[in-house]
Amino acid sequence: MTCIKPYSDNLMRWDEVQRRYFLTEAALVGQGIDIRSRVLSSHSPAPESIINGLLNTVTAMIYGYIHEHNTNTRIQDDVIASFADARVFLYNALLAQAKYVWFNGDLSISPKKEERDAAISPVAMQELGQIIPDVGRSILFCGGY
Repeated sequence: MTCIKPYSDNLMRWDEVQRRYFLTEAALVGQGIDIRSRVLSSHSPAPESIINGLLNTVTAMIYGYIHEHNTNTRIQDDVIASFADARVFLYNALLAQAKYVWFNGDLSISPKKEERDAAISPVAMQELGQIIPDVGRSILFCGGY
């Protein structure tokens, strides 16, 4: 069993107050998404706000999707924070969602129900549905842990 303490690295940062992981800008750049260059070329007065807004939105969307699948979200969050494989699956889901939002926009705020229903990346859903070896079930498991 590979238990870990939540930690930050150059790809994801752990927020102790929210008890959630957030992608870093470096993670996006590693996937070919240079959001800073695009924001700067648009002469935006607040590039940090735009970048952080995207990273915060992606985390909120993925954790929201995870939490829809269980009534004890604290246990889900503890699994993500405590197991190395869960952290990897979350990282992959966050990346997939970031790419999805980057290329399609934030569909969760669309006035069209069918677009809101398609707000989560299918690749992110697939990542989150994988069995976490140390836990024996996916983070989307709806029964008791």
